[in-house]
Amino acid sequence: MASSQQQQTQNMLRLDTKQTKRSTMLLEQPVTRQRRDKVSLSAFAFLLAEMIRYTQNRVLGIQDLEAKLNELGQRVGVRVFELTMSREKTVRRETRVLQMLVFINSVVWRTLFDKSADSLERSTESEDEYMITDNEPAILKYISVPKEMASFSPGAFISGIVESIAACCQCPARVTSHAVPVDGFPVRTVILLKFDKEVMEREKRLEAAQLPRNSWHERSYAYWADKQLHASGIWWRPLSTAVLGTAAAAMSVFLKVGFRKVVTEDLHKLTDVLEDDARNQPVITVANHQSTVDDPVIWGVMPARMRWNPDYSRWTLGARELLYMNPLMNGFFALGQTIPTVRGDGIYQLAVEIGLQKLRDNKWVHVFPEARVNQESELLRFKWGVSRMIMESERIPIVIPMYLSGMSKVLPLRQRVP
Repeated sequence: MASSQQQQTQNMLRLDTKQTKRSTMLLEQPVTRQRRDKVSLSAFAFLLAEMIRYTQNRVLGIQDLEAKLNELGQRVGVRVFELTMSREKTVRRETRVLQMLVFINSVVWRTLFDKSADSLERSTESEDEYMITDNEPAILKYISVPKEMASFSPGAFISGIVESIAACCQCPARVTSHAVPVDGFPVRTVILLKFDKEVMEREKRLEAAQLPRNSWHERSYAYWADKQLHASGIWWRPLSTAVLGTAAAAMSVFLKVGFRKVVTEDLHKLTDVLEDDARNQPVITVANHQSTVDDPVIWGVMPARMRWNPDYSRWTLGARELLYMNPLMNGFFALGQTIPTVRGDGIYQLAVEIGLQKLRDNKWVHVFPEARVNQESELLRFKWGVSRMIMESERIPIVIPMYLSGMSKVLPLRQRVP
């Protein structure tokens, strides 16, 4: 009997793989090797179900049960964090709140569940609360909650993992799990993080330290944001033409000199739409985001006849903390038709409003819906900002998808120079 149970345990730890000629025991895999095989989902769910059953027999109520599962998740979280830091050579331990959340939302989720979380949002009611949403948590696929325990969220185990990793990144928070089922997603789970007061105070001090003490940076940012919204002033168009044309010409030279080969397919489909005098619709292009030079490359491949006309140049959304760092950069990127976006501020922030205004003016708006550089083979979940712009545009926009390939080799992550 004992030998039979031992054999079952070994089978549960065996990987789902068709390669049988080599050892496939999970415990025999080297720790430092990048994971290529996948653990059986049924084994994963079975272990969680046994954990819940074991814990349920030793608690007095639902809150106590969730607390115990959270504690078990914290133990796993520490090990997941250490393993991820050891395996992933392109990541580092983040100590800022937003960067840490992006790390959990993408890298940690892919390590655990082979996919990124479905959304990362900041609460509209409290600035110290963030939400990570997973529409279909893999380990909850085979978990059913009885009606008498409707308030119980088995995702408490996941919240424990998140809480532990946040603590490892020096961003302690109270993390809870909430079951929020919707049509089509019966096990949709929201992980709510409420950061300690000390963490938010530290964030404010760090943000203040990045700005000049005389607040010229903030004044400059507000000034250029207003100019972008209205594109006003007799000097706006000449200066914007100079910035866009010079940048596009420089990138065109760089593409010819620095690249071995540049191939564009069906570019005429975009240029024909932009040069159509009868067009009475805005244009939205969406593309994958493989490197920080993706956007300048779009400038460089456009025909020379279109480079010095702002009407044929895209308006795009760019991360404020990376582009708008001082008054000089503020002016350059504003005139270069790059709208400053604040990550974590949601789809109703000023950047999206400016994008909608450009669509009302029948302009070309380019969006990287992944909202960050992604050099993996699979696309990340698209952010909702582009959906809002399409839905709320006064005229139905012409949406043109684009795909960039090979840019990850031009500028890999953590490399500053192409």
